[in-house]
Amino acid sequence: MITTHEPTWLKEYRKKNLNILEDKPLKKSQYFDVKKLDLFLNVSGTKPEIKIPKEIESHNIRVINWKQALNDFPDQIKFILEKEEIPKTQYEAFVNAYFNSGFVIIIKRDSMFENLISYKLENTQNSIIKNIIIIQENVENLKILEHLDKEIHYLNETILLQKNAKVTFCRIFNVENTSTINLQTLIEKDALLKAGNAFLNGNFVTARIINSLIGQGSSLEQLDFSYLNSKQFYNVDLRTIHKATDVYSYSELKTVLKDNSKNLFDGMIKITPDGQKANALLKAHSLLLSREASSNNIPGLEIEADDVKATHSATSTNIDEDQLFYLESRGINKEEARHTMIKGFLESIIFKLPEDYSEILSEVLNNKIESTK
Repeated sequence: MITTHEPTWLKEYRKKNLNILEDKPLKKSQYFDVKKLDLFLNVSGTKPEIKIPKEIESHNIRVINWKQALNDFPDQIKFILEKEEIPKTQYEAFVNAYFNSGFVIIIKRDSMFENLISYKLENTQNSIIKNIIIIQENVENLKILEHLDKEIHYLNETILLQKNAKVTFCRIFNVENTSTINLQTLIEKDALLKAGNAFLNGNFVTARIINSLIGQGSSLEQLDFSYLNSKQFYNVDLRTIHKATDVYSYSELKTVLKDNSKNLFDGMIKITPDGQKANALLKAHSLLLSREASSNNIPGLEIEADDVKATHSATSTNIDEDQLFYLESRGINKEEARHTMIKGFLESIIFKLPEDYSEILSEVLNNKIESTK
């Protein structure tokens, strides 16, 4: 509970998710500790709370806690929660039912931005986090970089882009150990989102990403990359749902895997009967640096409209020995040549994002590569 007097509709939202949780009970596994979840629900002492990034506040941006948001923006928050897709896993339902921390960011309508806005999600012990980000109508050139840092165990975050909003929103995954992250985006009429995720750290990370194009003429580019080593495992579930006419989506994930690392990518383009004239493309490509590494990319299509374009592709490959030989023949030593090929493979994603992100993302990628040599 985030306030002692939650509105009835929020209580019903929690109850609905609790029912889903009861239908899909939490199961024991080598990665998740059910007893630890009990600790989250029965914590005593200091109230769990995530640090609210007040430093990004301005005359165009409000950052508030849930109690204040329910007082100031109840209709918009209710709309967002009602439009969210139903949880697929018990962990997503768990967060929606029991979240005890989080914040709401409101980007005011008609705002124009020049500089990149960056903040870090810093967690206190036993926080179950639910964040809402509302980007109001006609916001122009908004660029946000969100750092998911250290002990982020359970996070659900939903973004609403209202009519004509133009936004780039990227995240850097710098989590530790085990994390379950569920990200949803609702994109209204003629709004445009360019989204990116840098999946870098965390031993076992489950990330579910749902982008819902709910307004005519809305557009999405989802540009993700990951570099995994040691025994890291990333399970990325991407759903792009086309619910309106004349919408466009382009989604691409590139992954480099080293040592005994593994990834599972389950991607789906879904076009509903209302998604006529949708244009959708999904790509997933992996580069394996060792025999022990493994990658499983599973793209899919679910189409219920008859006037659409929808395609997907997926590959898993090794270092191209011919390219490696060519670089060595140009006087580059083998290790540096491999480094160049790896960076080039992933930076093809980075350089599709606005320049404000390029230096930052290239630096964190290079740091990860250097730390795993």
